[in-house]
Amino acid sequence: MTDSTENTTEGPLTRANACIHERHDEALLCLIERLTILDVAGAREALEELSTDMARHLAVEDATTHPRYAGLVDHPRGAAPELFEADHVSHGKVMRSCEEALAALDPGDSSLRREVVLILPLFYRLRNVLEHHTLREQRFLYPRLDDELETSELERLVDALSSPAGS
Repeated sequence: MTDSTENTTEGPLTRANACIHERHDEALLCLIERLTILDVAGAREALEELSTDMARHLAVEDATTHPRYAGLVDHPRGAAPELFEADHVSHGKVMRSCEEALAALDPGDSSLRREVVLILPLFYRLRNVLEHHTLREQRFLYPRLDDELETSELERLVDALSSPAGS
């Protein structure tokens, strides 16, 4: 993935979010590796874990950091609060497509290799959606919150993101 912290503030929220997104990207790459060796059961397990973890993270963002960012004024072009919400919707749609495609695979089918080749682009699309969203958050949302919020609120939000329910 592209260095998501390039040209950003290195505040606590920005760092916490970067760590979470790096873990998600690594998990997605491991899932894709499992697919390439035709380990369908392993890929399904990895996708379920990733999907659950990402859903928790998005839910925490939707309940904490995103509303807090939306309450600030003067959002730069490309960083309106609605765009972060749209990223989450897009993520959900692509994740569901990946889940459906993986569920439809039959490990005993003689054309399994071909079927995996045909669904791999969905997983790369998920990775692209995640990367785009990460870059937007790391460039705009989290540095802005790091700059504007009081230490106690930053600590509370970092704890929320970093808890098992948030990552």
